[in-house]
Amino acid sequence: SLSGGPATRAVAPSGPPPAGNPGQYDAAMNLMSRAQYDEAQAGFRAYADANPNDNDLSPQALYWVGNISFVRQDYAQAARGFAEAIKKYPKSPRAPDAMLKLAQSFMGMGQKTEGCTTLGLIRTRYPNASAQTLNQAASLRKTACGK
Repeated sequence: SLSGGPATRAVAPSGPPPAGNPGQYDAAMNLMSRAQYDEAQAGFRAYADANPNDNDLSPQALYWVGNISFVRQDYAQAARGFAEAIKKYPKSPRAPDAMLKLAQSFMGMGQKTEGCTTLGLIRTRYPNASAQTLNQAASLRKTACGK
């Protein structure tokens, strides 16, 4: 029979949930490295959804969810992924990069005002971000926003 009765369901162990299955994240990275973007994006999304308390890999996973959409020029979907990463994990080392990509996603959608505002917030919110991220944000702000 095809009914998913108790005999076919895995029983969750009692006690606190595991901190995360890094193998699941690694599998998604592997898929991405082989240009299997749909599968990789689904894997990263599944990892982030299943491991909301993993402050290390879940923000990375959400960044990659957004970045795969960004590379495909699906800027609206990319913006959602980057915004989620920033909102859920504002202290993650990935947050400044996600904010830069969020600004670039706004620009890609033709939402220059939002993009310029977001670029302006990066240095304020993340003064200790990498020089590369801060310089990219400043350069884009200068050329795209005239500031």
